[in-house]
Amino acid sequence: HEAQFDQVRLLADHFSAKGQSLTHAAIQWVLAQPGITSAIVGASRPDQIQDSLDYDQVQLAEEDLEVCDAPWYNIPRPSDPEVAMR
Repeated sequence: HEAQFDQVRLLADHFSAKGQSLTHAAIQWVLAQPGITSAIVGASRPDQIQDSLDYDQVQLAEEDLEVCDAPWYNIPRPSDPEVAMR
């Protein structure tokens, strides 16, 4: 789905321009959500886990949080009536 990749590219460009890791920003964004006390990270290689451990190197400004929120509203989703009826 190209729309998802487009949103990831926008996020990557935003944080790259600030010299920040998208991985770190993503973890910080998850932890910034109300009621969230931990983030579950996954990796397919050990270096990805190591990178995730340095998430505290990024502090998100209000603008960064808004940039991270935007994909939620911009990514198209199929309608599923069965989900809506639950």
